[in-house]
Amino acid sequence: MCDIPSLYQSEIDQDNFNEDLKKLVEKFQIVSDHIASWEYWLNAKGEFVYISPWCEKLSGYTPEEFFNDRELIMNIIHPNDRWLLRQHINENSMSEETASIEFRIINRNGEVIWVNHTCQSVYSREGIFLGRRVSNRDITEYKVLEIKLKEAEERWQFALEGSGDGVWDWNLKTNAVFYSKQYKSMLGYDDHEFINTFEEWKKRIHPEDLSWVMKEFERHISGKTSYLSLEYRLRCKDGSYKWIFSRGKVITYDTDSKPIRIVGTQADITDRKKAEETVMNIMMENKKLLNKTIEYDRMKTEFFSNISHEFKTPLNVILGTLQLLLLLLKEVPLRKIRDKFERKLMLMKQNCYRLLRLINNLIDMTKIDSGYLEMELDNYDIIDVIKNITLSIQDYVENKRITLTFNSSIPERVIACDPDKIERILLNLLSNAIKFTNTGGKIEINITEEDKMLLIAVKDTGIGIPANKLPYIFDRFAQVDKSLTRNHEGSGIGLTIVKSLVELHHGTVSVKSAHGGGSEFIVRLPIHVFQKEHNSVEARDNSNNNHVEKISIEFSDIYSHGKLSIKDGIK
Repeated sequence: MCDIPSLYQSEIDQDNFNEDLKKLVEKFQIVSDHIASWEYWLNAKGEFVYISPWCEKLSGYTPEEFFNDRELIMNIIHPNDRWLLRQHINENSMSEETASIEFRIINRNGEVIWVNHTCQSVYSREGIFLGRRVSNRDITEYKVLEIKLKEAEERWQFALEGSGDGVWDWNLKTNAVFYSKQYKSMLGYDDHEFINTFEEWKKRIHPEDLSWVMKEFERHISGKTSYLSLEYRLRCKDGSYKWIFSRGKVITYDTDSKPIRIVGTQADITDRKKAEETVMNIMMENKKLLNKTIEYDRMKTEFFSNISHEFKTPLNVILGTLQLLLLLLKEVPLRKIRDKFERKLMLMKQNCYRLLRLINNLIDMTKIDSGYLEMELDNYDIIDVIKNITLSIQDYVENKRITLTFNSSIPERVIACDPDKIERILLNLLSNAIKFTNTGGKIEINITEEDKMLLIAVKDTGIGIPANKLPYIFDRFAQVDKSLTRNHEGSGIGLTIVKSLVELHHGTVSVKSAHGGGSEFIVRLPIHVFQKEHNSVEARDNSNNNHVEKISIEFSDIYSHGKLSIKDGIK
């Protein structure tokens, strides 16, 4: 039989192989010669070894004709069903389980006969494939009745089930399509406005859905799907689109089972689709929120891990230095070790400043969260405030051999601000710039005006910030370098406080940076003043010890890896 794969292997003992199959066929032949079924056996090569006499009654051909012409068995199968049989053989060629399929054959007289085809692969006790046993039983009368009943049942069933929805009936021969009144009304059309053709229906399908919808109809018509179930969009009379759920089934009227029409229903599911989209959007938002919460918890865990390091390091330095000084005082008079004693005291003071800076940041962050951070706003010349801050840190910058420049496009500008908070903002940004700018680098402070806003830009030529870190640079607990062995100390909350202090001035802060290309932080403050009786401008004294100590505290991280001196501001 053609299209049956040959399983014959050259190493098998052919004599024993045929003998085992012969014994099986002889036992089976006693019964099969007298039953109303066309039985036959094939060997491992796909050759006939037995054909029952009933084959002539069913097909009109004698067993001898089948033995003489191997192609005859496939040629009598209905052309539309041959692919089905080939698929069946390929899927069950090696199975010992009985497999069944229904298809049509055309007998010698040209009559179409439905048969129930069952097959089973046969193996020897040693597991050698011997061949296949096949049985074909005439089910034409039953099949014709079944088709007619199904034809009537399906047509009326779909019409009745779809009575509340739209009903359609597509004639495959004429391409005319019947649409029920509900179908047309669903799309906003009156009965006389609808063109009942297949081509007009295609034009109403959404362009994004047309291709796959047509492929599904083609698959159903060709028999590859037993039922049509689609969700797609159709254009309404007003040009909008509705989501519809369409169901359909091929109907056949003759024994040839050739599809001649498809009957189906459709329902408006636009509201359901919108609800699904809403639910999906909510799920996506919840997922984003969950991921953000998880990331926030991770950053918070890293923050507390880092901050414990920030507390321990200066405490260990202070404790170790105290222990050393106590030992020295016991062994050597103070006058002989004055210089060494002074250096150790300065080291302790610097680390006290580091602890104080960290504690101040934590306290300020708590006050900002609770809304208790006090703002002492008044009218000040912001240019003068920033210039004095810049001059006050000149020694720190020169100590690291970094060039610091101050530029302002305007000589003076009075705005309502809290100078202590402005100082805190600038010192934090400048300390970051100094920490991350190598020796020989540059730091610029530029002041300009734009759209009633004062722009304060702190630009450096430092190591820069990676692009993937920029969106989180002002987030609480975020750090560009999260390891405990960073090149520079810091808790990672300074920029968060900067952002909060700027926002308390009703301003904004942003950053431009590229990894290895330096950074530029831009503070935007609104230009407005308090209306006073004399419109006075407050003056500030930036030379007092309190101001120096603020700088020492804010810059306490910068010199943790370098030499200390009185000139560094630790007095």
